[in-house]
Amino acid sequence: MLNLPAHGADSMNMTDERFLAGLRAELQLHSAVSRELSNGADISVLRVGSSVSDGAAIFKIGKSYILHLSSESFPNVAGEEVAAMWHAKEIIGLQLSGPILDIVATGWFRGRSYFVVPFASSFSRNRFYYAVQKRLVRKEVLDWLRGLALISSNVVAGDVDVYLSNLDFLKRTMNGCAGIGEDIDVAMALLKNNEVKPSHIPMHSDLWIGNVMRKKNGELAIIDWGGFESRGYPLFDLVRFAESVGMTKSSLKTEIVEHLSILRQPPYAAPTLLLSGLGHIAQNLGEFPVKRFQILVETSVRQLTVAFN
Repeated sequence: MLNLPAHGADSMNMTDERFLAGLRAELQLHSAVSRELSNGADISVLRVGSSVSDGAAIFKIGKSYILHLSSESFPNVAGEEVAAMWHAKEIIGLQLSGPILDIVATGWFRGRSYFVVPFASSFSRNRFYYAVQKRLVRKEVLDWLRGLALISSNVVAGDVDVYLSNLDFLKRTMNGCAGIGEDIDVAMALLKNNEVKPSHIPMHSDLWIGNVMRKKNGELAIIDWGGFESRGYPLFDLVRFAESVGMTKSSLKTEIVEHLSILRQPPYAAPTLLLSGLGHIAQNLGEFPVKRFQILVETSVRQLTVAFN
């Protein structure tokens, strides 16, 4: 995802009365949203673009729904996220798919895909309330992640060659970043010697506190499923989330050891699993800047290292 200013034409069109009137007419085709609009609900613009080139515009429909509309540059990014959300629900199963918001409408408007989900609220901007909310949600997300490990514990093991390919690509991507190359060499040796066995787990791929919300009924909601992987990699979501909520090193170590135990992996497997997951992401960066990804790798590896030292 490339850092770019919001498209100027998008910014003008999406706040234009004719644009919003056309959008309202389109949404009248969907019964649930139509009822909200018939009751006098307004369509308000929350975001006309974002700092990334494929970021969707976001609209609020009354008090009940949120609409994501693809950008002109990436006209089907919303449609792709819909497919990822449906796939995630199918893979994760009924018991664990609660945090994935239901899709109440989807379609195309002016050559761009869109989808509508029930409204979910982000956390308070007040520092005190935010800290309280963050502590409360931490346990819920960690329990959910442990559940993903549990449903994956009997899955057929991954392919050593795929893991090695991921690590090789990551080493080339991180060329010049002190220490990472040596860690990757150790990880590759453990795989080749059959001391660590590849395994997979459903992976959100961008699980941080900014993508965690609350439904109207207070239940957990997790957004931004475009990068979901059914055969993802253990520990990346956990380490990414832990960093975003400021988990202590002892708490993170406890969670990592628990995940590894569920997946029947030894404690020393942690760097191999995490690095291979990062290598997979490196091969699918799209427009995401390599420099930002390198920082993500360094942060993730540091989190893991600190937890075990």
